[in-house]
Amino acid sequence: MAKTTIKLGIKRDNNFMYFIKTGAVWRVPRKRPGVKAKGKSEKVQQFAPASRMDYSKFLYYLDGKGNVVESPRPKRKKAK
Repeated sequence: MAKTTIKLGIKRDNNFMYFIKTGAVWRVPRKRPGVKAKGKSEKVQQFAPASRMDYSKFLYYLDGKGNVVESPRPKRKKAK
């Protein structure tokens, strides 16, 4: 179950993909069929310390309301 970690309220644009990296929200233009990908990633907003974010146990992403959400990483099956 996902849990809101940090409330930012970022207005999202459907032409961009958003991701969390080192305590900041970044965005990059989406790739579209038949169009060359142009543009580099840009920082949207810096937020509170990233030291409390545990990337080994949780996945972090931006939800529809523009807040940072954490979700437990799925368990991997062991190879036989």
